[in-house]
Amino acid sequence: MSDKPTSSTPKKTYAMNKSKTLDFFVGFFGIILFGWIYNLLIQELPRLLPSYLFSGNIGNFVYIILFAIPIIASILVILKLNQMNRRYVSIGIISAIAVPLVAMGACYIVVMGFMTTNGGF
Repeated sequence: MSDKPTSSTPKKTYAMNKSKTLDFFVGFFGIILFGWIYNLLIQELPRLLPSYLFSGNIGNFVYIILFAIPIIASILVILKLNQMNRRYVSIGIISAIAVPLVAMGACYIVVMGFMTTNGGF
């Protein structure tokens, strides 16, 4: 038996909690920065590309593709980081996506609770 590693991808080992925290923040703020830059790019595309790409059935298809790209990219990045043993970066990405959804759901439950008791606000 040989002692050579079976995988060629580098494995990240966390020696200190500081590096775990840094990786978490890289994932958390990195996905926010990616979304911000992607949003700016999407806002400029109709001005840069011909208008027929954004009208009619072709436009619907283009917008579906543009909506799917960041979702697919996020999933692929999370899977790749887990393979590279950069767990805390992927946890940061998942947290940046999940925390606003959970907060919005909690606000929705509170508002619905107020609206169903005593006739609303």
